[in-house]
Amino acid sequence: MITICTFNARTLASEASIEDLMMQARKIGYDVVGLTEGNAVVDNIDEEYHRLVRHLRDSAKKAEGSRATKRRLSYETLELIRQREAARAAGNYQLTSKLAK
Repeated sequence: MITICTFNARTLASEASIEDLMMQARKIGYDVVGLTEGNAVVDNIDEEYHRLVRHLRDSAKKAEGSRATKRRLSYETLELIRQREAARAAGNYQLTSKLAK
């Protein structure tokens, strides 16, 4: 069984929220975490997204053992997920299908 968690990145704007996400995710024992941004009022959403991903990866490195580290998604995989979600949100289903391959 695969456990998938989804979160709205806007609710993770503070460090405390991100730490809470990591604590809850460790309790759940997730396999995949999906982050989406909805109705953002941010000048540079890509910069905010990358900051969040870097923080999550850094926190995960500190919290996980070597076995779990091997299962962690690569940055490239997370970027493809982000691009696919952005295409889906924009209604570009042709790009969404292309990124899914």
